[in-house]
This record gives sequence, C-alpha cells and structure tokens, in this order.
Amino acid sequence: MCLSLGGGAKQCEPIVPPTEKAKKQRTILMVCGFVQLALAIMLCFCNVMSGIYELIDVAILFCSLAQMNFCCLTFYMVYITINFFSFVNIIGFCIQTGSIGSIYNTGSTSTSF
Repeated sequence: MCLSLGGGAKQCEPIVPPTEKAKKQRTILMVCGFVQLALAIMLCFCNVMSGIYELIDVAILFCSLAQMNFCCLTFYMVYITINFFSFVNIIGFCIQTGSIGSIYNTGSTSTSF
C-alpha cells in the first residue's frame, strides 16, 4: 500500500499507464475524495473516533488513486458500504424509538429537531 499518499515515490506510480477514461474517472474520484475529506474533518468535531475512521477511509481512497490500484479501491468501496449500512441502522433505530429529537437536544448542539 502507498504510505506516502503519492508523494513522489516510485512505488506509488501506476504500473500500467492510465487511459483517458481512467484519468477522467480518477478526477471524479479525487473530487469525491476531497468532499469526503471535508466531511470527515467536520465529523471530527462531532465524534472524534468516527472522524478519524473517516480520515482513514480518505487515505485509502487517495492511496488507491495514486497507484490506480483496483484492489485497494474495492477495499475502500466495501468499507464505505459497511459504514453506510451502519449509519442507516443508527438513524432507523432513532426514528423507530422516537428518540431522534433527543439527539439534537443534548448539551453539545444548540439546534432542536
């Protein structure tokens, strides 16, 4: 795995030269990566450990983009799918129990739902 996040090391370059379509897809994934990076930083202010895990996800994405490594990208997609289902589970449980309003009325937020 690329530990320097594409920082000029020879081992972080793609093995096969990318095609034009691959470069286009890489640009789209970079935009998604920067959006996820911004959201992960914001999540750090709400829940530090979840934010750190999301930052690790962003690092995995950028490593896969630096090497054009499909295996690493597949690992990233599986990991974010697991995160998606766990967040849907938490939100569904809060809606089912009717406690969604109490989440926003804790001492850490100033808004009410």
